[in-house]
Amino acid sequence: LEAVSLSKDHLLYLFFIITYYNEYGGDAMFTVCHSMIGGAHVEYDVYVKISSADVHKLGYILEVEDNLVNLRKHQDGVLRMLVTADLKDELLELLDSLKEELNFEVLSCEVNSGSA
Repeated sequence: LEAVSLSKDHLLYLFFIITYYNEYGGDAMFTVCHSMIGGAHVEYDVYVKISSADVHKLGYILEVEDNLVNLRKHQDGVLRMLVTADLKDELLELLDSLKEELNFEVLSCEVNSGSA
């Protein structure tokens, strides 16, 4: 096994990906690893009022942007998305630019309480 040197930003993205793919225990693992490199981990929940049909279209569009956002849950006409603090403004700008193409409304953007 060979040691690799990564920047703090690269480590954050690596652990975000691990968390995304590891539903069970991923959040705890991320917290431990993130605390090892220092800094507070901040994610935001973005809530969007959108139809089921448009969720699929929006999902395809957002997949083009690598690691920008994690689509979490669509329930009762509201989609919950998870985004890291450093990408929040980029996501909100992208969503704003898509309002003419898709029928949706950004309801709120709140600091994530630690829920997956």
